Amino acid sequence: LGGRKMKRRRIMYFLLLFFGIASIFVTLFLITLMPDEVPMHYNMSGQVDRYGSKFENLFLSIFPIAISLLFFFLAKSEKKRGSSKNERVLLIAGNGVELLLLCFIILDMSKSISQAMNESTLVKGLSMLMGLVFCFMAFLLPQAERNSVFGIRTRWSLSDDLVWAESQKKSSFVFAISGLLLVIFSYVLKGFFCVVCIFAVSILACAIVTIITYAVWRKNKK
Repeated sequence: LGGRKMKRRRIMYFLLLFFGIASIFVTLFLITLMPDEVPMHYNMSGQVDRYGSKFENLFLSIFPIAISLLFFFLAKSEKKRGSSKNERVLLIAGNGVELLLLCFIILDMSKSISQAMNESTLVKGLSMLMGLVFCFMAFLLPQAERNSVFGIRTRWSLSDDLVWAESQKKSSFVFAISGLLLVIFSYVLKGFFCVVCIFAVSILACAIVTIITYAVWRKNKK
């Protein structure tokens, strides 16, 4: 890698760890703004059905740290294998996921700071964040080389480089459309219906991309 590219990679590694560590400090800061006992869960009607200590929110910061370290070591392993392209994809994916998790933590904890916010608002925020994750995946998929870590990985897509490349490219359109649908649902649906749509779109997208990999494999096999 050239000097400028190496510098950018170092910055991406730094940001990956920074977002993970920042989640702890953001969580601690938001806890200072909360009352000692806060709502921890809401029913589908938006009413509180469980209260707990504000310090339970500290568990939220564990996930970004764990995911930060996971992507860090996965990117390092791809670097050792000599796959600069996959290293870059994993770093971009890791930073994107970390940023979205940080946004989710702020959104989730804000419901205890602002009593006007209920579970319905949280579900809407979750739907929007998942939509952005899907769109982010759509951007990254065509850039990934065949590997055992990231991408649409089925027995068919992993069979050869040509099937892999075509599968990722076509699957990216599915993820882009799914992401846009989830963002739209976050505006027009509420509560239970929004949750159902999140699961339905996610499962349908996974089923479609699996079928795509099989279809591409069959076409190239002929």
